[in-house]
Amino acid sequence: MRRLWVRLKGTNTLVVDSALAGLLTIAGLLSLTARPSDTNPRHADVWAYLLVLVGFGVLALRRRYPVTVLVVVTAASVVYVLRDYTENGLPVIALIALYTVASLTSRREWGTAVAVITVLLLAVTLFNREDLSVGDLAGNVAIFGIAAVFGDSVRTRRAYTRQLELRAADLERNQEAEAQRAVAEERLRIARELHDVVAHAMSVVAVQSGVGAHVIDSDPAEAKRILENVKVSSRAALNEMRRLLGVLREEDGARGTLTPAAGLESVNELAEGLRRAGVPVSVRVEGVRPAVPPGLDLTAYRIVQEALTNVLKHAGPATVAVTIDYHPDSVCIDVADNGRGASTAPADGQSGDGHGLLGMRERVAVFGGRLDAGSRAGGGFRVTATLPFEPAR
Repeated sequence: MRRLWVRLKGTNTLVVDSALAGLLTIAGLLSLTARPSDTNPRHADVWAYLLVLVGFGVLALRRRYPVTVLVVVTAASVVYVLRDYTENGLPVIALIALYTVASLTSRREWGTAVAVITVLLLAVTLFNREDLSVGDLAGNVAIFGIAAVFGDSVRTRRAYTRQLELRAADLERNQEAEAQRAVAEERLRIARELHDVVAHAMSVVAVQSGVGAHVIDSDPAEAKRILENVKVSSRAALNEMRRLLGVLREEDGARGTLTPAAGLESVNELAEGLRRAGVPVSVRVEGVRPAVPPGLDLTAYRIVQEALTNVLKHAGPATVAVTIDYHPDSVCIDVADNGRGASTAPADGQSGDGHGLLGMRERVAVFGGRLDAGSRAGGGFRVTATLPFEPAR
């Protein structure tokens, strides 16, 4: 039965209603072959058959034109009863039509229909002078009222189900949008990581290549050493780029074996790269390193990397001092150089307060930290960042 019901629900409503109307029409026509009774003495004639065909057959359109079908069925039932034909199920068809109206229209409409049918029942009773008690008349009206209320409950349940479906669809769309937003944010993060990696590596390579080209004739051994440094720096940058791009190329959510993300413990490697490029860099660590969150650790590393890259781009001949100060609930970073400071028109055409500093400010803002960057009073440039975090319990 359940499978049959599921199949019927998936069938076109016009086909189902037409089949129902056809079966009921056949039953109604067969009822006309019964012999007349004392209460219904009139023999079936052409009008009787016409009323049955119209009253039963119009049910095929009950869900397309519910109010019209109710009017036609009610009119056919009233005429059939007034002409005293043999009793059949035509009044029951009026119940079906009223149920359909209540299940598809507003309460105001089906309430009006019940009121009109009540008046018609009273009028037919008085016109035919039938010996119906008040209880019998109230019972007939109650039957029509119950059909209307049942149809209204079906309409309410259908509307509630539709609302649930819409909410589920909205929730699915919101989840999809949230997933896409998360992907976009992750790609933006990776783009920033790639910017930092490429900018730092290219700056180191550019400086070392310039020095190598300058000394290649006078000191081939030094030029060879510089080229070795270029190879090491570029290879390290390529490895980190592969690690970042590998995240984008993962399929089916499967994670490959990735190298650990960079952190403050790798700052000495950054300093060594600048030393090979001819920039003296000192690194000082103060305090005891707490359990620094990985995301904050990576952000701090990128800030140091960007600051050192800016030294290569803008400071000219300079020495750099990097200080990492650990606290139980924060990490403080200080990168200071004694070069020419911020330049509004450096040789490479880039502003001293360009995308690098903007990127650093955005990274710090994510963790609710503070970033100060500017020229030093005695010459040079300083970048100071404070990144707070919740201490591990």
